[in-house]
Amino acid sequence: MTWIDELLVYAEALTDPRALQKLRAEEWELRQAIAEGDLLGAIMKAGDCLYYAAKSAHNEFIHPTNARLALGNLSRWTGVPASLLLMAAKTKFYLRAQPGNPQNDTAERAAVAYVIREEAGWRFDERGAQIWRKTT
Repeated sequence: MTWIDELLVYAEALTDPRALQKLRAEEWELRQAIAEGDLLGAIMKAGDCLYYAAKSAHNEFIHPTNARLALGNLSRWTGVPASLLLMAAKTKFYLRAQPGNPQNDTAERAAVAYVIREEAGWRFDERGAQIWRKTT
């Protein structure tokens, strides 16, 4: 199973005629978060980009190879390892896949911050800026 398949498990509906438009909008929001120094926000937006890249590939708006390349690009743009970006995306969209498809940005942000802290030892301030990174 690829990361694309893993994210599509959480999709409420696989058919999405606006998936590519949503991907472009999320990329713009990702750039904003990076410019504002909000690394946690950038990680959240990278997760959205991965989700919509997966849906765009599923809907044949982009080739699956381009969706897979998006992961590397997002990792480079954010400076966050691809494995952490995927973990963050799965965490966020697992929460969204609950009955009623709830969207709770505060809860999602807290859950992703927790996962990143537990897996990588990274800490964030109240604005989402990284304040500490565990070194190995």
